[in-house]
Amino acid sequence: MAKRLLPESFLFGATSSAVQIEGGAEEGGRTPSIWDKFCSKPSVIADASNAEDAADHYNRYAEDLLLMKRIRLQSYNFSVSWSRVLPSGIGTTSDRGMDFYDRLIDGILEQGIDPWITLNHWDLPLVMEDRGGWVKRDNIWHFADYAQKLAARLGDRVKNWITHNDPRSQAYRGYATGELAPGEQKPRDGWIASHHLLLSHSLAAEALRSEGPMKVGLNLKISPAVPASDSDADHRAAREWDGREQRWYLDALFKGEYPEDIIPLAKAESGTLGLDWIQRGDMKIIRDSLDFLGVNYYARTIVHTTEKLVRKRATETIDRKYITDSGLEVAPEYLTEALLNLQQYAPKEIFISENGAAYGDAPNEFGRISDHRRSAYISRHLEAIREAIDKGVNVKGYFVRSLLDGFEWTEGYGKRYGLIWVDFETQERIFKDSAHWYSQVIDTRDHEFDPSFDYRE
Repeated sequence: MAKRLLPESFLFGATSSAVQIEGGAEEGGRTPSIWDKFCSKPSVIADASNAEDAADHYNRYAEDLLLMKRIRLQSYNFSVSWSRVLPSGIGTTSDRGMDFYDRLIDGILEQGIDPWITLNHWDLPLVMEDRGGWVKRDNIWHFADYAQKLAARLGDRVKNWITHNDPRSQAYRGYATGELAPGEQKPRDGWIASHHLLLSHSLAAEALRSEGPMKVGLNLKISPAVPASDSDADHRAAREWDGREQRWYLDALFKGEYPEDIIPLAKAESGTLGLDWIQRGDMKIIRDSLDFLGVNYYARTIVHTTEKLVRKRATETIDRKYITDSGLEVAPEYLTEALLNLQQYAPKEIFISENGAAYGDAPNEFGRISDHRRSAYISRHLEAIREAIDKGVNVKGYFVRSLLDGFEWTEGYGKRYGLIWVDFETQERIFKDSAHWYSQVIDTRDHEFDPSFDYRE
């Protein structure tokens, strides 16, 4: 029987972000970001670390470019540090900061790889946060200006741009719950930040396209909401979770409106002033501003009610044998479901912008890293994508998270997602077995993984 291969036009890539791998926190004129301040707070990072050095990609990018070529990547998505290119947040760009991204992009192209840029991956210059951050409406214009300046300098070589990666996490976990930078715990501010991030996406998209024929998208974390039991209360809780976490963004981007069933929640958490942060014409600006939708997928979300009197025994549970080191369920079948559900919004194109797993496999006595679980994870999710394509979903490519091990946000350096092992003491890079296997997938379009086969070159 013939193997079921991914289409010849299907794009294979890897992803990273500035905070997670760049390091060079005080080099090249870079000023502090919100993560520099956040990491200094006690008990917020699991291993009490910070991103000052990370994987030192700022100084070792030339070595990393050769590793990208060795994997045979077709595309590489990285984020820009706003603090590096605009040390004051606004005004004149830094030549040293821009020069770094110039060199990086030229090097990516020299390796035959297509560079993709993300403008904002949960990052913001600290000076901008001190002025109000994403809660202040002025920031949407500053973000558009930042986008235009980057496109003017880099747009002759970069044609695919992502404005925000997972704005829900930056807004809700950054401003409402305090789990991420900047660490605020103000529910009203979470809703305001979400609105301003969406507005800034559209304004930035317009600014990018003013510099040439750019394709502009935005990445959303998509996770099917599954009620924990068959109770009506759990079903209501799952519907609310889906509305707050996902439909709030999807409906705004594709329909030009926020979901009607979530508006009362937004009003209740916005206090006596209500939704005064939505101005006339805002939703029209946000609507239909995407050339493609990026989907970050890791697992489904099992939702249960917080109403004690109506709880029922959970019927949906996670098999603990199939979880990653981050405690996430391995559930590729829900990726197919998620992609099919997105068809109601009719996105022009979909890219899997993040998918990967944390596994801590380390070098053995011979220096080999046999991370077969990661290869199997990616293989199963590529199969889920192929099934969605067969059912008519226009999925155009896949970016594995991630190229390198790095600083994993509040987990510090304790979780490893990379195809490439990084020794954070010496900054040595070592290919994991998954990197060898992934290079074969790119060459052959065959995503099957056989743990008994040695894919090393």
